[in-house]
Amino acid sequence: MLQASRWVGGVAQKPASHYREDMAITAARQRNAASEGAALGLVMCGQFEIPSETWRVSMAFEDAWRAWDDRHKRPFSQVSTDLRQGLNGYIALTRADQRKHVFSLFWDRSGRTFKIYAREWCSGDDFRADEVAAAIDGGIPAAAWQELARDFLGRMAD
Repeated sequence: MLQASRWVGGVAQKPASHYREDMAITAARQRNAASEGAALGLVMCGQFEIPSETWRVSMAFEDAWRAWDDRHKRPFSQVSTDLRQGLNGYIALTRADQRKHVFSLFWDRSGRTFKIYAREWCSGDDFRADEVAAAIDGGIPAAAWQELARDFLGRMAD
């Protein structure tokens, strides 16, 4: 089961996705959305934490991101640019922490593993991946985030 965060001041209801293909997403929101979406994909694969082996995580995520379908990456061009310019993949993957403006899922990098937490509205047994995906900027379906996560996990296992 996905753990709820201890975040105080939760939001009572989730917003509908406001993404439109003709509308640009700011660089910061692209980075947060890609990180939150990747977290969603991992949760859908039953993975709630990953080892904090930064080099291994970086290589696996960078390779998985490059291999991911271009139509899914398109709304997140800043993430592709960041990785191409040398940003460590583990930072791109886990950027959306509790303080960032993400609505559903966030990362905690403070321990021996990188853990995924959920905001109160989407934690517990009634977790609905499609609803979480709809709240993430970019308009990418949950199944696409899961595809990215599966590739990432496969590369981590190699």
